[in-house]
Amino acid sequence: MRYKNRNRGSGLLLVLFFGLVLGTITALLLRQAVFQRRANARFSIRKEEQNASEYALNKMISEIQFLGTYKPVQVGGEINNFHNAVLGVSPPRIPGFEISEASVTCIEGDNLQYANISDTSHEWYGYPAMRIVYRLEVRARKKDSPFNEPGVKLRRDVEVLNIPLYVFGIFYDNMLEIWPGPAFSMRGRVHSNSDIWLGSGNRADYYERITSAGNIFHGRAPKSGQSGGDSPVYIFNGSELKNMRQSDGTWLDSQARNWVSRSMALWNGYVMDKAHGLKPIRLPIPSYQNPHTLIERADPVNDEPSLRDIKFEYKADLKIARDPRTNAIVASDKNGNNLLLTYPDPKNPNATKSIIKESTFYNYREGKTIRSLDLNLGNLIESGIDIGNGIIYISEEPSGTGGSQTQPAVRILNGSRVPATLTGGLSIATDDPLYVQGDFNAGANRRQVLLAGDSINILSNAWNDARQVNSASFSLQRASATETNAIFMAGNVGTGKYGTHYSGGAENYFRYLENWSGIRHTFRGSMLNLWESMTALGKWVYGGKHYEAPNRDWYWDNVLGGIAPPPGMLSFFQVNPLQWDIVP
Repeated sequence: MRYKNRNRGSGLLLVLFFGLVLGTITALLLRQAVFQRRANARFSIRKEEQNASEYALNKMISEIQFLGTYKPVQVGGEINNFHNAVLGVSPPRIPGFEISEASVTCIEGDNLQYANISDTSHEWYGYPAMRIVYRLEVRARKKDSPFNEPGVKLRRDVEVLNIPLYVFGIFYDNMLEIWPGPAFSMRGRVHSNSDIWLGSGNRADYYERITSAGNIFHGRAPKSGQSGGDSPVYIFNGSELKNMRQSDGTWLDSQARNWVSRSMALWNGYVMDKAHGLKPIRLPIPSYQNPHTLIERADPVNDEPSLRDIKFEYKADLKIARDPRTNAIVASDKNGNNLLLTYPDPKNPNATKSIIKESTFYNYREGKTIRSLDLNLGNLIESGIDIGNGIIYISEEPSGTGGSQTQPAVRILNGSRVPATLTGGLSIATDDPLYVQGDFNAGANRRQVLLAGDSINILSNAWNDARQVNSASFSLQRASATETNAIFMAGNVGTGKYGTHYSGGAENYFRYLENWSGIRHTFRGSMLNLWESMTALGKWVYGGKHYEAPNRDWYWDNVLGGIAPPPGMLSFFQVNPLQWDIVP
């Protein structure tokens, strides 16, 4: 019996032992479950806080993009105002979260100067831009968090580029067509906010990127009324030129199968369109306004603030225009003070010279006599008239006016050199068709100059008004070699405006009136086609009494690299979010 009692005691101890072990395990499991539940709750809350911080940063970046793209009142078109507005960007309120420690600081580029991008891997390597890097920080904490933790703080650097439009050798806000007859070589970026149509009557070589916010095609645009051809079109891929025409005889363009992958393989990203994700480059002009308003006369009564910020006449420190009430040509400064257009001849004190004269000659493309208001740039320099900020606005008549037999225009004469005293460059704008006669801004000492008009017409050094008449016996004047260096801003008469009819393409961005066959036209600068012409509406016609094309020696001008844009130059903003970090 004693033996049996000992067995019962051992069994009881064993039950107690296992019960204790089971209780301990249960307690540990319960504790672990509570810990895991708290950890999950903490992780979930931290994830929400991180998402809130990321949302706040993204909203701040969007605000910076808005400031650069739309230039609201607090920016007013001035880069200093933009910079200050960015530094004042704040995060949004987020329901259920406390937002704190928000800041925007400038960590690079606070001197607000233009310089060439030196990073060889950068999209804009070698081109001028104002590069600013901002550091954005923000902390978010969930208000009902049961944990005594500070929340999540994120940091993100953002690169902001202010890029002048003249980084492009050719920029079209509308459809771009290029089909030169003679061999053609373009050294400079090419971009269109619409479709691009490429071809050549001989051979065309492009030594920089070609980008389109529409599609890139080989051939002729519909309604051009022109026949195509099989001449090669070569585009640089970073190391060599590659033909759009493939070995099977087809053309690699937006209509080709696997266009994106094949174009990337052939051109290494140097040819891109909307299929690659390219977006339009938005001009700093209200979307509901015709870009032509940039060059139109000021209308203080009806012009809204956004137009006052961008119209050249409001910016100009020298204004020359025909007064429609008196028909007199008058000059004034920015404040409305009258200025003399004549000055004593330095070589003959008893005589006077003028910076302005009026001329007439015939334009067969327009089918009209041109009534030209001529600006003698050499005389302007000699006169000592203060140009102030370097912007000259000149108008013969408001755009779109003129009789059935005449057309107003502005012409620049004697412009082989531009004022050296203007450290910020020179800009001349008119709402009329602009003619440039003879060498302009020529030679190694050329400056940054912007010329803007309804259209751009080039007259050679050999031009003679007296020979340009409306006559049955008229024959084209023979041009002579001419050099024209500037950033040009103008419009065209688009393909299809007159039914089935070619615009003339970018090869005829400059409108010629002479026989240039075999003659060189040297151009260093940028061609910006931002609107459709409103005054010079004549159809493009080749040959006959209209013109013969020159040998085009056209390049994007390296002189434009690393310097501030000429006054009044349009630019666009590009906002590139960089790396982000979690801050303790």
